[in-house]
Order: sequence, then C-alpha cells, then structure tokens
Amino acid sequence: MPQQNLSFISYKEANELDHLLVQKYKIPMKALIEDAGQRIRQWIEDHITIPHLHGVIGKGNNGQDVLSAFLQLKKEFKLSLHLCDESIKKTELFNRLITEKNVSLTQSTPPTNRKTIIIDGIFGTGLSRPIGPSIHQLITQLNQSQHPIISIDVPSGLNENTPSPCIQATTTLAMMLPKKVFLNHEKKETCGTIYLMNFNLKKYDLHPLKFPNTMEAYIKL
Repeated sequence: MPQQNLSFISYKEANELDHLLVQKYKIPMKALIEDAGQRIRQWIEDHITIPHLHGVIGKGNNGQDVLSAFLQLKKEFKLSLHLCDESIKKTELFNRLITEKNVSLTQSTPPTNRKTIIIDGIFGTGLSRPIGPSIHQLITQLNQSQHPIISIDVPSGLNENTPSPCIQATTTLAMMLPKKVFLNHEKKETCGTIYLMNFNLKKYDLHPLKFPNTMEAYIKL
C-alpha cells in the first residue's frame, strides 16, 4: 500500500489514539488487546512454520498483545515465555494462558533450541524512560542469538529521537497505523519487514487520520 494513503503517527499520537478509542468510543482496552492478539495470531498462522514460539514480554500492552495472540493460536505451537516483570503473573491473560495452554516459563533467553521464533513484546511506543542495564543486556543477547525476531508495534527500545539499544527485528507487526519512525531509513532497518495490523478504524470519526481502505487483517507496507 502506498505510504501516501496512510497516516504515519508519532509515539505520542499512537498513545493519544489509544486513549481516544477508550475514552470517546468506549472501547475497552481489553477489547483492543484481544483484537491485536487476533491479528497477530492470524499473521503467525499464515507465515510461521517453525514450531517453537518464545515470547519475551514486558508489563505493558505489547506484552499483553503477545499473551492474547498465544491464547488465540489455533495451530499447534510449542510456546514459552520470558517475563521481564513478575507483575505479569497477576494479569488475567497470563493466568488464562497458563491454564488453557501448555506454556513453559523460562529465564533462559534466548532459547537454545535453534528452531525458535522470538516474539518481542518488551516495550512499545509507551516507553518514556532510559533502558536499564538488565534490559539492555537482554536486547543484546536476543540480537546476537540469530533467531528470527518478530516485534510487536515497534522493535523494543527503538527511539524516535536519540540512539538507544533496540531489538533488530526480522519482522515488525505495527498496530493500527504505521509509525513516523519508519520513515527514517536507518531506524526502519531495525524493523525488518513491516506489516500493519488493520483494526478497521476507518468506520470511526478520526479525521484527519487516514486508515487502510480494506477489511484485510493485515497489510504489508
């Protein structure tokens, strides 16, 4: 899809869009996360044949998107999780996933199994603080692992302005609208192939934002 047919938004605008959908249109964040999980799940089932998916997740919405996708997977995948924050264990999606699916928890990241896809849900556009040394080390290990990495929304740590350590993704599954950071050639290279997860928001009064004119669940940019 040509770039001129879509709005590219900043991280701040992405967070404002989430807030608008929740506050003005009364769409629960839980429903937005479920929609994100559905689209990620469909993309995974359409593209991934490697049997092992290893989610590396933080406590924000990106991590919840990964949990939602894992919960909705229809095909048989071996699932494992590395939690970057213990508070994730208190969330509804985590407890449903552990109850309903065979998921292993591991502190070994990256996994030693070569036939593994890493799903990066550590940080998203809401990151507003410097990355600490432990996450910096984790990102470095993941980048050196030679496993394919699928990042949710943006590669974790990708900063709009100043350089910072970030995931070097094979694929990025962007939520709702592409991000302005993708227009920077150097930063775009950290994203790999970019797909836009289409939430079908064209039906809402969100002028002047331009959304995909299609019902497809995702679009390759």
